[in-house]
Amino acid sequence: TLDVTSLTRLEILNLIYRLNTQLIILKSELLLSISEEKESIFILDSNYVEILKSMVIKENLKELSKLLLEKYDVDKYCYIHFRGWDYKTIPQFFLPIDYYIAAINYINSIKDDIKFVIITDDIIEATNFFPNYDVISNEMEIDFYLLSNAKYSIIPNSSFSWWASWLNNNSEIIVAPN
Repeated sequence: TLDVTSLTRLEILNLIYRLNTQLIILKSELLLSISEEKESIFILDSNYVEILKSMVIKENLKELSKLLLEKYDVDKYCYIHFRGWDYKTIPQFFLPIDYYIAAINYINSIKDDIKFVIITDDIIEATNFFPNYDVISNEMEIDFYLLSNAKYSIIPNSSFSWWASWLNNNSEIIVAPN
């Protein structure tokens, strides 16, 4: 169990992004267990949404986020979160290209004029996987903000993208692995 009441918002987001299976107590009001294998979340308090939504993006990063949302308009783009970095060394977590191809085909079957942008922590691996799409990598807060505003998204088995998707009030379609 990890008490994160004294951590900054960035440190909390970093924990959400980097940890696969942990118990976290946020502000002594939220207890959750994030299991990468089943993406199971157990919430013991209803204040979790307010706590996580209070983790707003820093003012100095908002402008870049807005520019990226304009460039990759959520009505015209599907945001694909690709987790490479640590996952590529763990075969049971690293999703094969077939997952992404099937997900892209599914989104295309619903919206045939959609474009795709890859949001990642691993530009080199993502560019190898997706040579025909724009690949971007930003500060973690910006990537989280973009994913949490996507109308269409494809996410991996990642607690970072799970939380961004779950907190998203704009989403229409989210494709995620079982």
